[in-house]
Amino acid sequence: MSKEAQHVTPLPAIGSRASRTRTISEEDITLFAQISGDTNPLHLDEEYAAQTFFGRRIVHGSLVASLISAVLGNDLPGPGSIYLGQTLKFIAPVHIGDTITVTVETIAVREEKRLVTLHTECTNQDGKTVLVGEATIKYP
Repeated sequence: MSKEAQHVTPLPAIGSRASRTRTISEEDITLFAQISGDTNPLHLDEEYAAQTFFGRRIVHGSLVASLISAVLGNDLPGPGSIYLGQTLKFIAPVHIGDTITVTVETIAVREEKRLVTLHTECTNQDGKTVLVGEATIKYP
């Protein structure tokens, strides 16, 4: 067996699942706005947001979506994962103080190319889906 073959990590089985949970804080919003440059007042200004159909500030959709990356890179498929693509559908707003659970599930595996497709879903503390999508990962 070659040295390279000895270090090949098995691909996850279809149906494998992993999840992580995080409560979104004011600091998370502020830091994300600074890092991303997205200073839309809908996320940062309570007075402005109160005048929108949301009625209050909402969390950046991309901040919520970025939580998926933590599960993919750390848990399933895990370390070494290379993010190739992600579809996203934003279903409901997320607010400061909401607790978001990200769940990913392996739905397809292409062994010959070492590609893994995962259903990705974010739910809030009430069990309401706030975001769904599909990720494509190259796994070493």
